[in-house]
Amino acid sequence: MLMVIADPGAPFLKALSRLPPDVEAFVSDDAAGLQARAPDADAVLYASLDAGLLAKVLPRANRLRWIHCLWTGVDGVLIPEMIAHSAQFTNGRGVFREPLADWVIAIGSAAAARARTFGMTIAAARLRPNAVQSRLFG
Repeated sequence: MLMVIADPGAPFLKALSRLPPDVEAFVSDDAAGLQARAPDADAVLYASLDAGLLAKVLPRANRLRWIHCLWTGVDGVLIPEMIAHSAQFTNGRGVFREPLADWVIAIGSAAAARARTFGMTIAAARLRPNAVQSRLFG
């Protein structure tokens, strides 16, 4: 059984409808319901911001072999119960690498346009294989 710790109304969970019919998915953000179903879980998809829910599930999840966290940062998930559990742990590391880089460039360009309004000089640098070139915008 796949246990999904998330808000059952989250839009990204629509993808679960494509699971094979023989895969049971239990989706909840209710601590009591999660604890009751924990002994049946083979895998956990953690997509909540409440690590307390995971802490309540893990001690009862004896069959659990895999925990996947949708988030890239795991600081809030590395709770004692997670560290003590024998299940394989994976996360979404790297999934936001390109969209985040695009966002940074877009925001940098918008900031440069605003800064120019205040008479600021904008300098940009681009790394080339053998040299760093800079160009002033003004």
